[in-house]
Amino acid sequence: MRAFNLAEARIVERNYCQTHINRRLRIVALMVVLAVSICGASYTCKAMFAGEVQESKSKLAEAQGRCTDARKEMEVLNTHVVERKWQAQLAAESGRWLDVLDSIVSRVPGDVWLDSIKNMPAESRLTISGRAATFDAIVKFISSLRCGKEFGEVRLESAKMAGNEAVNCVDFALGVALKDGAEPAAGASATPPSASAAAPEQPTESAPVREQPEPTRGGVPNVPGATR
Repeated sequence: MRAFNLAEARIVERNYCQTHINRRLRIVALMVVLAVSICGASYTCKAMFAGEVQESKSKLAEAQGRCTDARKEMEVLNTHVVERKWQAQLAAESGRWLDVLDSIVSRVPGDVWLDSIKNMPAESRLTISGRAATFDAIVKFISSLRCGKEFGEVRLESAKMAGNEAVNCVDFALGVALKDGAEPAAGASATPPSASAAAPEQPTESAPVREQPEPTRGGVPNVPGATR
């Protein structure tokens, strides 16, 4: 009959349990290490992505700032360009207006005196008012204006005798139509849209005044430059 050792069986059972426990502990430890590694990697990736996102936001803000500065510079340049174009246009229109005035003044006879020259842009016409020694002087002035290339129709608007017993003159008003290309622009004195300073106004009325005839004996006006 074989003897059965209970102590040996308990030792074997205890060793078996200890082996299984150690194996499970190693598995748990490995899983813990793996979880910690995954968490560390996730945190590192998150920090890296957060840094890249912040850097991208900074670059985007810097690019937007540069775009804003460039837009402001473009607006300033556009303003300068508009101002220069407006100044060139104003200079051209002013020169055209002065040419018209010079042409009118150069055609005034010696016995005609101008009081005013008014511009009516809506009708492309000029109104010339003044005083003449005789009706013949007015006719001569009208004929001289009709010879000008800047003027179209020249019409006598009104004429009436003026003066006193010693001096007789004729007050007159002429309507002069301007041809295309000779009309001074109505907006020549307007302020440009983007200009900050006010521009000088375009003259709309000129009044070159000659000396009035002096009374002489016999009631005939003393016309400067006229021969008796």
